[in-house]
Parts: sequence; C-alpha cells; structure tokens
Amino acid sequence: MLGGVVISGLAGSFTDASPTGIGWWDAVLTGMFVAVVSAAAPLAPRWVWFVSLGVTTALASSVAWAVVGLAGLVLAFVLELLRAERSPIDVAVGMVVAHGLLQMRSEWFFGSASLVAGSLAAGLVALGLAGAAPGRRRWGGRVLLATALLALVASIAGGVGALLAAADVDEGATAARQGLEAARGGQVATAQSNLGSAVASLGSARQRLDAWWVRPARYVPVLGQHVEVADVATRQAAGVAQAASDALVSADLDQLRASAGRVDLDLVRAMQAPLEAVDTALTEAVTEIDAASSSWLVGPVRRQLDDVTTELAAAQPDARKAAEATALLPGLLGGDGPRRYLVLFATPAESRELGGIVGNVVELTADDGTVSITAQLRNSDLNTAGPGTLVDPEAFPARYLINQPEVFSQNWTGMTDLPSVARAVAELYPTMGGRPIDGVLYADPYGVAALMELTGPVDVPGLGQLDADTLVPFLLVDQYREFAKDERVDVLDLVAGVTFARLVQADLPSPRGLGDALGPAARQGRLQMATFDDAENAFLDSLFLLGDLPTADGGDHLAVVHANGGADKLDGFLQRRVTYEAEVVTRSGTTIGDLTGTVTVALTNDVVVAGLPGYVIGSPLRETPQGTNRVHLSIYTPHQLESLSIDGRPVDAELQRELGFNRYLVFAEVAPGATVTVTFGLSGTVELSDGYRLTVAPQAVANPDQLVVDVGVDDQRLESSLVIVEDTVFTLDDVRPADP
Repeated sequence: MLGGVVISGLAGSFTDASPTGIGWWDAVLTGMFVAVVSAAAPLAPRWVWFVSLGVTTALASSVAWAVVGLAGLVLAFVLELLRAERSPIDVAVGMVVAHGLLQMRSEWFFGSASLVAGSLAAGLVALGLAGAAPGRRRWGGRVLLATALLALVASIAGGVGALLAAADVDEGATAARQGLEAARGGQVATAQSNLGSAVASLGSARQRLDAWWVRPARYVPVLGQHVEVADVATRQAAGVAQAASDALVSADLDQLRASAGRVDLDLVRAMQAPLEAVDTALTEAVTEIDAASSSWLVGPVRRQLDDVTTELAAAQPDARKAAEATALLPGLLGGDGPRRYLVLFATPAESRELGGIVGNVVELTADDGTVSITAQLRNSDLNTAGPGTLVDPEAFPARYLINQPEVFSQNWTGMTDLPSVARAVAELYPTMGGRPIDGVLYADPYGVAALMELTGPVDVPGLGQLDADTLVPFLLVDQYREFAKDERVDVLDLVAGVTFARLVQADLPSPRGLGDALGPAARQGRLQMATFDDAENAFLDSLFLLGDLPTADGGDHLAVVHANGGADKLDGFLQRRVTYEAEVVTRSGTTIGDLTGTVTVALTNDVVVAGLPGYVIGSPLRETPQGTNRVHLSIYTPHQLESLSIDGRPVDAELQRELGFNRYLVFAEVAPGATVTVTFGLSGTVELSDGYRLTVAPQAVANPDQLVVDVGVDDQRLESSLVIVEDTVFTLDDVRPADP
C-alpha cells in the first residue's frame, strides 16, 4: 500500500501544474498532493469515491482522462458490490481520484477546477483521517495543522511585504510614466527628475519584496505567483527607468540637429550605446514580465500587469527607432565616405504610378555630416543627354518599360514602389549625364511645402513670395494660369533649387522638430526616400519614408493607382472615390477564407476649361474634347479578376504581375464635369489565421482618395469611411470610424 502511494506521488510530480511558478517546488507540492490524496482516499467512505470520481470524470480535460475516471468508477462499484474489505486495491482507486483532480478543466471561470479539486481533496483527507487509526489520525492532523500554520504565517508576511511595497510601486510607476512622457516631449530636466524618483521608489519596493521575512511567501501556492510577478515587474521597471535616465544624460536627442547644414556625427555615434541600452531594457522588461505572468493571478493583478506590459511595449518602437537612427545616420550622412542622392521633384498634376511626373532633379552629396547640392537638372536636360541604359530591363515591369524611362526621365516614377524606382534611376541617371548614386528621394508640392516650413518662403520674380500655404495650390493649378509653359518650367526650377539650397545650409530643429514638420508629408507619400541598403530601408520604412508597396503576406490588399494618359495637367482636378466591398466565407476546418468582392472607383473631373492653356487641358487637335482626362487606372490585388466594367459597360483589362500582385489596368476617359465609374469584380482567398486583415496603400495623388470599406467575414462586419492619405490597415477588431 505504501509503495503504491509513493509511486502515485512520484508520478504526480511530473504534471504541468504550477501553483507557485517555482519549478522544483511545484513538482514537490504536486507530488505531495497526489501522495496524500492517494493515501487518504482508501480510508474515506466509499460514497466519497463515487462523488469524487463522478466530478473528475465529468470535468476531465481530455477523453483519455475521462476514460480513466470512468474505469475508476467501475472499479469502485465492483468493490462496493463485493463488499470487499479494505485492501491495496483501494489505493488504485485513490490514485485515480488524486490524478483526476489534477486533470480537470475549468468549466466556469479560471481557477474553478482548482477550487473544486481543493474542496474535494480537503473532504477526502478529512474523512480519510477520521477513518484512520487513532495514532495515525493524531500524527496526520498535527502535520496538516503545522503545514497550514506555516502557510498562514508566510502568507501574512507576504501580504504585509506587498502592502508596504505597494505605495513605492505606485509612486515609482507614476514617476516612470511621467518621466517617459516628459522625455518624449523634450522636457529633459523634468524627465531626469521623474526618472530618478522612479528608480528610487522602485528600488525601495524591491528591497521590501526581497526581505528575508517575505521570501517564504514565494513558496505558498497562488500567493507565490503574485510575489514573483511583483518582484519581476519592479526590477524590470527600475531597469528601464535607470536606462532611460542614463540615456537622457548622455544621449539628449534635442542636441542632435543640423547647424549651418552640418550634423556632428561624433555626437551621433556617442548617443548610440545609451540609446541601445534603453531599447534592450525595454525588450527585456516586456519579455521577463510576460514570462512571469501566470494564469493563477487574480483579475486585478493580471489587469495591472497587462497595463504595465502594454505601456512598456508602446515605448519600444520609439526607443528602437532612436537607437537605429544613431546607428545608421552616420552612414546616411557620409560618415563612412561620401554618399550621393538624387531628389526627384514631381507634380501629381500629371500623375504617374508613384505619384507625379518628374520635372526637375537635384543631386545631393553628403560627406562627413555635411550635405551640399552638386547638380540641378531639368528633365529636358536628362532627356537630351540620353538615352539611358537599363542593365537588366526584364527586372522591371513591362508597363514601366512601355513608357520608355530610358528616353523620358519624366517617366522614372512609373512604378508604385520607390525602392523599385530607385533601382531603375540608379541605372539610368549615370547614363543620362549624371553620376552614380546611393539613393533616391521623392518630393511633390506638398512635400516641398513641408520643407518650406523649415526653410522659409521663396521669392518668385513677377509673382512675389510663395510660402508653405500658397505653394501647393500654385504648383497644382495657379501656375498654369499665371505663366506660359517655358516660364512655368523656370519657376519650378527656381522653387525646387532655392528650397533645397536653403535646406542644406540651414540650422534645422532636433529630430522631434523635424518629425513634427515633415512627418505628415512622409506618411502621405509626399516625401519618400530609398537607398540600396536593407537596414537603412527598414529604418526609413519605420519613419514612413520608404514609399514601398506593402508586400502580399496572405492577408487582403488593395492599391488603386492611376497615370495620366493625355500628357496634360488635368490630374490636379481629378477626384477619386474608392469603394471596396467583399464577402469572406471561412472554409470548414481551415484558416482559409473564400472571397468575392468588388472595387468601385468613381472618377470625377472637376476642371473648368475656360482660362486654361492647351497644354493643361489637352490639344484642340486631339480626338477627345479639351478638358477630357485620359486616365490609365490600375488596381493591385492578390485576387483574380472576374469582371470589369465602365459605367456598367463590360470592358477588357490589361494584366501584369507586378511587385507580388496582380495588376489590372483599364483606360477611361472622363469629360469635364463628368463622373465615370469603373467596377472590378474579384474572387480569391484570404489567410485568416490571425483574423481578417486588409491593407490599403494609397497613391500620392493631387487630391487624396475618399475610401469606403464594407467587408463581411462570416458573421462579422467591417465598415469604414475615410480620406486615405497613408497606408491603412483594417482588421475586424480595430475598425476605424467613419469620418464626420
């Protein structure tokens, strides 16, 4: 009988129960639990067996354990029917009961199985002791009483320690939160003071939780989980606060700014180590606190822990971005040797797939933190010096090659992905009169207006000043009324040249100030940058500067782009309203959803022809009336095209495979004041393992799209309406509300 109890206890120590979170101690506790129940059950009345086995069978966590419980019930009934005397066979029933108690599922709330198991075990042990011999009863009672008293004393000590530490934890967490917020707001002195207070308070809390008289509480089931989590959370939070405080002393990002066009790269390099320390501390804190979390924690503690983890995780991207900036900025600014970049100045008044047609280019050279303009050319200069050469034309989409970028530099932006455009420009520019380059920047009138916020207005002869508020309407519309075609080119050249010349010589604000000024334009694709280094491009992507088309990752995707097909400037008057409607049905037993849907694009031409020159509204000699916008409209989607119509009339599409997507191209003509509706019918599949996810990538056109999304996934619905100016991700559990 004793051997069976020992074997049962040893087997119980290998279960995955973790009442305290201390691995070896949990094995001891579960082994002792099983051994005690296995020993007590044979001494308890048999009706208790039936109750216990019935409950464990009904709440078994698996079919296998339900079968084991049922077998125990059968054995118990047989023993009762035979009215067998107490024997070693009874231990087998006790073993089934004991192990069954550890294998129950929580039917109502987490911990309900533990509560039921504890209650049944307590009843079994109490009744078993009552049925034991007097000597064993006294001995067993004393052991149980001593164990309960020790647990009670440890629990009281742990509770007192936790209460004493609670005030320090609250003060430390509040101070740390305020310190991080002050640091993000540029209030260095306030941030240092708050973070110093946080370190002191959290350190005091740790000392209280680590006191010798509190440590035994870690060995008490459930309570031990809470003490461990509190200790880990305070230790990690203190580490984050200390690292952030140290970083503010040696890596004040507000010191990092261009002075007379030069950035001190030695200062940048000195900031790298402390900023990486903050990033490391945040990563370790989130990992350690998450690892210390346990399903045994009570609701309020779990919610507080989730809040702490959420706040730390929210701070991670900024910390990582700052560390990456100090690591990569020296290279980008010529710290490892001169770097040369080409800026494409484009206008979406005549659209191309990336945004607008290239009018002028500015060559920038960065050398040891100093950036200078080393060339400034019009597209006509490049075209005259050409034709250029693409090393491997087949590496680029067929539609891009049709527009002859090697002959017409204005068509360099004929792909909706700046890294792809940069690869083409890197091959074409040196063969069209330029020099080898290390990257490409893109700026449209909105982007130049954002730069003007930093550089100030530009004087235009015969017009006066153009500032950040007046530049965009002038470049998109007013210039065509004010100047003849040749004069207009001179104005564009002047505005681009003066703005960039001032920019590379200016005293610029800190990264925070630059982000405030340029961030909105970057998010809208008005300012973009790509190099030929993967790490640099990943960093630029984190700043919304990369201008890449999001990759097809199994989720749902949509990009609507158009290019001007009439060599006119009518796209400044074109409005697009995009509606995406789809129904997704999940295949039974899979994470694949079958999708049927439509993309509807309503194109409205708001041009008023009177007063506009012919090169803006189209030659009077062409077939369509002046002011008619010839639109080359495409959608990028992972799905198959089932139907296509213009104003209800079926038409054919041109299909290309580009950038990992199906590209469907159609040609439409929109008369002045008219609206033309293009409808694409689609079918395909969507991966739903992480839920439904729709990524919509906009085009940096003159007038941002109006976007409506209406998607049903089984019995759930996603509805949203907004003006889309940046990559937007829709999920079923995070629906953006409709704009008022």
